[in-house]
Amino acid sequence: IKKGQYSYPSPFWDDITDDAKDLINKLLVKDPSGRLTAEQVLEQPWITNFDNASEKDLGNTYVKQMSHWQSTRQATEFGLGQEAPPPPPPDHPIPLYYTEQGDK
Repeated sequence: IKKGQYSYPSPFWDDITDDAKDLINKLLVKDPSGRLTAEQVLEQPWITNFDNASEKDLGNTYVKQMSHWQSTRQATEFGLGQEAPPPPPPDHPIPLYYTEQGDK
């Protein structure tokens, strides 16, 4: 994201609407002056068309995605010169925090 490059990998983003992705694209702009203002966000279709919101519960999917992201982030930032535990597959439950002695 810091480089202004990101993607929406499958299967994690398959159920996310184009309007939601468009809003994200307009918020994750490297140059802060090019990002949407709060007022502009409130005018975006993903915000204004709440009547068209999906009835699908994304809660469990979201938790899996965030757990996977957290595990890969921690593996990357575990520590310089230390070997981090490998990230688990996205469909496996994982601990959200690592200790120096191992997983909690």
